[in-house]
Amino acid sequence: TATLPLSSSLCIQYNCMDPPSQSRCPSNAGRQKRRPLFQCKP
Repeated sequence: TATLPLSSSLCIQYNCMDPPSQSRCPSNAGRQKRRPLFQCKP
């Protein structure tokens, strides 16, 4: 099983993907937690 560094969690969340179940919230994610819904493909 491949593991992702915690720093990649923000990238995964922002790009409309499910974060890894073991990831913590980043300490500084800015105001926007993910892309606007119109940018996400269903």
